[in-house]
Amino acid sequence: MLSIIVCIFSFFCSETNDHDFHISNTEINYDESEKELQIMVHVFIDDLEESILESYDDSKFWIGTEKELSNADSMIQVYLNDNFSLALAQEKLPLNYLGKEIDDDLAGITLYLSAELQNVNQSINIFNSILVDTFSDQKNIIQTKFNNEAAEFYVLTKSNQQKTININ
Repeated sequence: MLSIIVCIFSFFCSETNDHDFHISNTEINYDESEKELQIMVHVFIDDLEESILESYDDSKFWIGTEKELSNADSMIQVYLNDNFSLALAQEKLPLNYLGKEIDDDLAGITLYLSAELQNVNQSINIFNSILVDTFSDQKNIIQTKFNNEAAEFYVLTKSNQQKTININ
């Protein structure tokens, strides 16, 4: 499914990376052998930069280029901590920012996170407000998996930024 979303991103991107829609795709996989949630967030680079600039800074980060600022990863991490969380019984799970990967077309970026989760069969509250303050039409797709097997699919918006799911 992630590959379909990436293809849609690539199809709608012109060489200037302009696009008329705003979407992110988040995949949350519970890896039972590792006892962890593996999280991948895919967004357009220009949308992410614009949202970070509006929220925290007034200078361009040049993500994925030779001019990328040295604090780009730390600003991405701060932005993710403010706009994406997972919680068990109202207690936020600590998220580990693992890094980023730029798409071959230089339009998209995948951000990697993880969180320990010792006990399966729990309800997890997902909060995802990525890009919604910057783009009123923003859609945040959430896909859940259990040991890489597709489980459920959700779409979150500015008016609906949370979803409770069961990991099992």
